[in-house]
Amino acid sequence: MKVENQPKKVCLGSFNFIKGVAICIIVLGHIAVDFEVSRLTWFYPLFVVLDLLKTPFMPLFFIISGYGFVPNSVKSTFKKMVKSLIVPYLLVALVFSLGRPIGECIQTQKWDQILDKSISVALAFLVGIPIPGKVLFGYKLSHCAIVWFLLALFWAYNMLNLILKVRRIGLQVVLVLGCAMLGYGLFKLDFTYFCIPHGLIATSYFYVGYLLKKHKLLEKGLPGKWMYPLWIVAAVLYATWGYFDLCYGEFRVFPVDYIGVALLALLLLVVGICLGRLEWKIFNIVNNIGIYSYWVICIHSIEQKCIPWKMLIKATESFPNVGFILSLIIKAIIIMAVCKLLKRLNKMKYRKRKKALCAK
Repeated sequence: MKVENQPKKVCLGSFNFIKGVAICIIVLGHIAVDFEVSRLTWFYPLFVVLDLLKTPFMPLFFIISGYGFVPNSVKSTFKKMVKSLIVPYLLVALVFSLGRPIGECIQTQKWDQILDKSISVALAFLVGIPIPGKVLFGYKLSHCAIVWFLLALFWAYNMLNLILKVRRIGLQVVLVLGCAMLGYGLFKLDFTYFCIPHGLIATSYFYVGYLLKKHKLLEKGLPGKWMYPLWIVAAVLYATWGYFDLCYGEFRVFPVDYIGVALLALLLLVVGICLGRLEWKIFNIVNNIGIYSYWVICIHSIEQKCIPWKMLIKATESFPNVGFILSLIIKAIIIMAVCKLLKRLNKMKYRKRKKALCAK
């Protein structure tokens, strides 16, 4: 017997497409900044649209991560997050400390600055500074690039795990909102070390994702009809007056922007799930990027800052559109190569585990 109107199951795999799209937009945005958006006449209309979409993608990442969150003991969660988030962060820090100073010196020919620059980068990663310009031990610090996101994830995972030890839902909500307010306060005090304020604000978005899964809101048909007008109003108001930049901790009106991007992130989540069900070949490529999203972010942050892109920018100064395309092709090749390598390594690990189980 055919049963109609069955809710479609939503799993973590459904979000790979969304994460892949988000990373593609991040990469496109970084290239556009390098080549100056206003000069990219072929692509300028596209970037006007992407500029509106880029802001909700960071909260969307956190909501998706919260959807996959499983509460555990404090010790177990901490150890797991160190392995999956802090270890990649430290690997990126090591590569950055060596590669970025060399890459910059190739472009500037100031080879005597390698040591100072290396120390500046290493210290920035050591204290987790996402915003350049701070001074520590007499060194003007660099920043920890896009991988500040990994530190924010680390704090959000552990904070939410602690909050969920409280059984009363009302108290959980108070604690989550308290984390967001504390994070905003730390931004105002200019305390951004170890990306703690980023993680505190991210905790609230994590909690939204956790509630979506716990109460099966996506399977039950989120959004309801009442959500559409709310989303339209939020989109218009935010596009007109809003501003949200979690990396720099900048808000036009807190908590209005903080809530507005959450609503837009939920809209993108629903749209992304619908699009992800389409079996188009290009979507499969985007899915692969989403599967390895954390490592792709790490690789992109390394190539963005360590490869001497300024040489390409200068060489194509008279033809910025051509330079943009060349840069995009090179970055796409790097990202796809990384995805294929990670896929192969995962297959090798799976075969080893299978052999070990068969041996028993």
